[in-house]
Amino acid sequence: MSHVRSLLEATQAVINEALAQVRQDEPEAAGEILAASKAGGFFRVTTCVSTAGMCEVNVSLVLPQGQTVSLANLAFARTH
Repeated sequence: MSHVRSLLEATQAVINEALAQVRQDEPEAAGEILAASKAGGFFRVTTCVSTAGMCEVNVSLVLPQGQTVSLANLAFARTH
């Protein structure tokens, strides 16, 4: 169960970092994101890992009406 707790804590950190970047780049959008999350929207973090070494993390906001808005995307190659 400690792995699940660690995963959830890391996921929250990724969401917080994405939101901090949005607040810095687009303060008005950050307010809209907060309003949507308080209205029943939720954050979705998807992680993809390839055995060939590519990794990708996507952070999205799923609006209360069901639409999905991409907030952040990070792709990188694992080196080990």
